Amino acid sequence: MSSETKGKKILPTSFTGHKGVLLIDNIVTDMGWLFTPTLAHTDGGVDGFIEIRRNETSELTNLILQVQSKATTKEWTAETTDSFEFRCSESDINYWLQGNTPVILIVSRPSSGDAYWVAVKDYFKDLAARKAKKVRFDKKTNRFDVNAAPRLFDLAAPVDSGLYSEPPPIPEELLSNLLPLARYPKHLYLAFTDYRDPAKLDEQLREFEIHPGREWFLKEEKIFAFHDLRGHPWRSVVDVGTIEHFDASEWAISDDIERRRDFVRLLNQALRGFLGARGIWRFAPKESAPIYYFAPGRDEVERRESWEGVVDADRYVVKAIRAKKDPTRIVCYRHQAFRPRFDRFGSSWYLVVEPTYHFTRDGEMPSGYREEYLSGLKRIEKNQAVSNNVRFWESFLTRQDLFVKPNESLVFSRALRFDADFGISEEAWLAKADSEETERLAVSDVDAQLSLL
Repeated sequence: MSSETKGKKILPTSFTGHKGVLLIDNIVTDMGWLFTPTLAHTDGGVDGFIEIRRNETSELTNLILQVQSKATTKEWTAETTDSFEFRCSESDINYWLQGNTPVILIVSRPSSGDAYWVAVKDYFKDLAARKAKKVRFDKKTNRFDVNAAPRLFDLAAPVDSGLYSEPPPIPEELLSNLLPLARYPKHLYLAFTDYRDPAKLDEQLREFEIHPGREWFLKEEKIFAFHDLRGHPWRSVVDVGTIEHFDASEWAISDDIERRRDFVRLLNQALRGFLGARGIWRFAPKESAPIYYFAPGRDEVERRESWEGVVDADRYVVKAIRAKKDPTRIVCYRHQAFRPRFDRFGSSWYLVVEPTYHFTRDGEMPSGYREEYLSGLKRIEKNQAVSNNVRFWESFLTRQDLFVKPNESLVFSRALRFDADFGISEEAWLAKADSEETERLAVSDVDAQLSLL
C-alpha cells in the first residue's frame, strides 16, 4: 500500500484564467478606464467590472459594464484567420441576460495577446443564436483593444436603457408640518360641578361681563380647565371645596393614557380660542375630524392675509371662485383651512398642521359640493402648493403682532426642518404624467386649478 499523501492542486487552467483577467485589465488601463476584478470567493458570476472614465476631463461616469472572461491556450472552434466560434453554456446565457446592466463576453488567448468581445444581451436577442448557444466572432470587428472604447461607451449609455451619468445630487431642506408647542398653560384645574351640558354651562358663562374663554370641558361630573377655577366667574359654577390644581406638565408628560387624552382635549379647546381670536372658524363635519378655516372678511366675503413666503406677500385666504363660462356667477368661495392634531414625541408636544380647503356658498354656509371640490383639488395639487400652504400656516400661527394678546396660553415655534442630501424635482414627476394630468399639474395657481374641475 502506498503511503504517498495527495496534496492540493492548482490546475493550469486557473493560471490561464488569471492571465485572461490580467490581459483585460491591461487593455482597459490603456483605454484610460478602470477595471475591477471580482474576488475569488465571489467568482460565481461575472469576472469583473469596467467603469468608464471621461478621459478629456478625468471624471468617472458611473457607467458600468459587466465582464465575463473566457481564456484559453488552444485554438477556438472553427477558427480561421478571420473568425471563430465560441460555445456558451445554457446557465451562462441565462445569467448574462438577467438585469439591465450591459454584459460583455471577452474571449482571449493570453499567450498571443489576442482578445475579442461581444455584447451578449444584444447578441442573444436573436432566437437562432440563443438556440445555437454559440457566438461567432469576427476577428476584425470584435477585437478587444483601445479602439473598441467608443463602441463600449455607447453600449454602457444607450438612449433607451435607463442608464445615465447621474448629475450631482441637489441638497434640499425638508419642511415638516410639525410646529413645536413652545408654551402652554402652567397649571391645570378640576372641580365638581352641577352642570352636565356644555352648552348650558357656556350659556351661563356668557351672562358674565367678560367671557372667560373656551379652555375647559366637562367629564364625569367634573370640569377640567386651564382656567383658574378659584377665581371669578368660575366659583359660581363649581363646588369650590373640590377644586384641585396641578402642574400641567404632569399631565403633558404623563404615561397615563387617560391623562394624556384629557391634556390633548384641553389643548384643542385652547387652540379653538387661539384661532377664534384670529378670525378662524371651526367646521366639524360628521364624517371626518374638525377643520379650521378663515372666516370671511369684514367688509366683503373675500379676505387677504399677509405672510412671509419667499418675500413678504399677501394671499387670498377666502376667494370667490367664478364660473369659467360666466365670470359674473360665483360658484363658491374657497377658504384656506387646516386640520389640526396634537402629538407628543419624547417629552415635547407639536401641533401637526394638515393643510386643506373649505368651500362655502356665501362665505358661511357650507357648499353642497364641498367634498367634490376638495377631492378634485387635492388630486391635482402639486407638492409645491402643499409646501407653500404649510409655510403660510407656519407664518400665520407663529407670528406676533399688535392684534395678538401677549398673555395667550398657546405659543407655537416655527416648523421643524430637516436637511436631505438630495431632492426630487417636480419636473421629474411631470415627465411621467399622462397628457391630461400634465395639463392640470402644470397649473400652479390653486384658483386656476379649481376652475378646471
